[in-house]
Amino acid sequence: MISVLDSIPKRSVRAKANLDLIWSQFNDLNFFIEDEYKENFYLNLFQKLYPAIRLEKVFGLGGKRYVKQSARDKVNSKKDIHIVDLDFDHLLNNIEILPNLFYLERYSIENYLIEHEAIAEFIKEEKTTIKASEINLKFNLESSLRDLHDVIWKLSACCFIIHKFSLGIEYFKMEINRDFNFTATPYVIKNRFITDYYEEVKEALKIKKPRMSFERQLTLAQRHFKRSDIIVNVPGKYLMNLIKYIVVKNFELRSLHNENFNYRVAKNCNLDSLAFLKSKIDELLN
Repeated sequence: MISVLDSIPKRSVRAKANLDLIWSQFNDLNFFIEDEYKENFYLNLFQKLYPAIRLEKVFGLGGKRYVKQSARDKVNSKKDIHIVDLDFDHLLNNIEILPNLFYLERYSIENYLIEHEAIAEFIKEEKTTIKASEINLKFNLESSLRDLHDVIWKLSACCFIIHKFSLGIEYFKMEINRDFNFTATPYVIKNRFITDYYEEVKEALKIKKPRMSFERQLTLAQRHFKRSDIIVNVPGKYLMNLIKYIVVKNFELRSLHNENFNYRVAKNCNLDSLAFLKSKIDELLN
């Protein structure tokens, strides 16, 4: 017996990629992205990048390979803009060059939400009488990222190893209260779940590459996850989930879903860090 969700008719990938034909009268540009269920989130960002154009719909295709295929199919169109996450493609020389295909220059779109002022504005929305001096006293983005580095780099390196060697393991789904102790100085990992995950990745690598040392691969991967590279190469979902936890804890805010936090922070971002993307798209348009 199939579930209610599975029984709902779904569009094929090709049908999704051709939705722009239906929406052409409402969009001056068509943006195609990977995430099928984050179209409103991306729409908000692209409307901020292009406030003067008509843009009412963004098209999520359900994966990077589908966005790339759509870019190939529409390679001669200057109206159809395809945007994909960087992931680890730059580290593995896996960048595909097409005129209408644009890579982010950080791991994912969430990595572009890491702005102190945007997060501070979210705090003000939750605590409308709070002073900027109190926010700065209880939350400093740079120092928070430095503190987070030591508990997140190895987990990120495991993601890199999984991707590099196609190990077929899902990335770790963190539960912050379960997995980390943020009352300790410095922050530390607690319980066994993350360390068990390291062993799972180690065993999968051993099966796939029997002569390859997991510890050696961690050492090689570590160079991509220095403190200076944390915003670029560490998965943005990890970083934003951890930042949300710190903010909620430090300011005693109500709990909220990760996607809700990201959406609200995104509305406050100045998006200066995405100026490169607009510049590259403008080159295509001109």
